[in-house]
Amino acid sequence: MSCTFDVGDTIAPRLIAAGADMSRVFVIRSVRDVRQRRRGFNLQADLEMLGAEIDKRGDVKLVIFDPVTSYLGKVDSHNNSDVRAVLDPLGEFAARKVVAVVCNNHFSKGGGNANSRIIGSVAFVNQARAAFIVTPDEEDDTRMLLIPSKMNIAPMSRGLAYRIEGCLIKHEGVSIPTSRIMYESTPISITADQALAAFGSNAGSKPAEAEVEAFLRDVLSSGPTDVSEVETMARAAGLLGENQRLGQNKAFQRARKVFGVTWKREGFGKGARFVLSLPGSPCAPENPMRARA
Repeated sequence: MSCTFDVGDTIAPRLIAAGADMSRVFVIRSVRDVRQRRRGFNLQADLEMLGAEIDKRGDVKLVIFDPVTSYLGKVDSHNNSDVRAVLDPLGEFAARKVVAVVCNNHFSKGGGNANSRIIGSVAFVNQARAAFIVTPDEEDDTRMLLIPSKMNIAPMSRGLAYRIEGCLIKHEGVSIPTSRIMYESTPISITADQALAAFGSNAGSKPAEAEVEAFLRDVLSSGPTDVSEVETMARAAGLLGENQRLGQNKAFQRARKVFGVTWKREGFGKGARFVLSLPGSPCAPENPMRARA
């Protein structure tokens, strides 16, 4: 499941470039309620429905949530008990269905070790049996590092380095530009904490705008969200000052223009609220590459 990238123009071409068997790839963009209305997938309400789909497909080995925060439902992603209430059943589900579950998340802007940098509750890392971080190489901005930061099911191993390479694939007689990952054969010895500390000391290596854009894409991908909630999460992520509002932050103003984020009032009087939302329907895009949904 992914609300971050479009299936047709991004996910499917990258999988084809990596040599994936597309007959075994399925993307769930939405579910139908009892009235057959489409809505976003919710881990609290739809886990058993996902289990039934896995049973129907047969021989499913991997389930990916990208990003996991888009599928939590109406919970506070910074509250430990709220997050554990969603992730504990997911862990039991993975064991029962004998599938690996990958939950993607993002870094906060603040400092600290690798595991404490994950946006939201510590439960995201504590619940996982293994955690990996991805960060640019401080010494080579064309090189990325994939490094374990937690390992409960095996000894802590060394990480890998890779580069993202542009390529062309052929699909139904059409050349499509995409990208693929090229791993280096030699493992790296640097730890996750060391890599993040080195990269963080390189001032200006990651513009604030890029972090804000990733943050907005994450929190709004599951639907309209109260401005107050977005501000609370932005402060927790270190992207907004303690008493600062979104409208006062230039990075957020620019990111809103980039994505076409709408700022809308809902309701009247004391019950009125202001919400932010992405244009269109980010969880139900066109699927020209025919990745199964």
